[in-house]
Amino acid sequence: MSAEQKSLGDEAIRLGKQAKAAARELASLSAEEKNRALRLMAERLETRCDFLVKENEKDLEGARKASISNAVLDRIALDSDRVRAMARGLRDVAALPDPVHEIV
Repeated sequence: MSAEQKSLGDEAIRLGKQAKAAARELASLSAEEKNRALRLMAERLETRCDFLVKENEKDLEGARKASISNAVLDRIALDSDRVRAMARGLRDVAALPDPVHEIV
């Protein structure tokens, strides 16, 4: 494994740990607070679309240098359609009933 691949792996682990910690905090929010956050994230994705696509190209270049497979590159590549789809997905989730603390 190259140093660049190890660095990417370390970064993925770090981000995963941050996401897990954030998930614990989010679980304590009300449904309306969570939905508001989801809608704000969707809005932010759309307003920063050009920036995200440009920065993603830098990430893709690093991944290419690290010999990441084309299949993975395709999955992580962003364009404006994918960013809009992400925003739409966040809004779709916000429209769902909140399952936290529900007993089925």
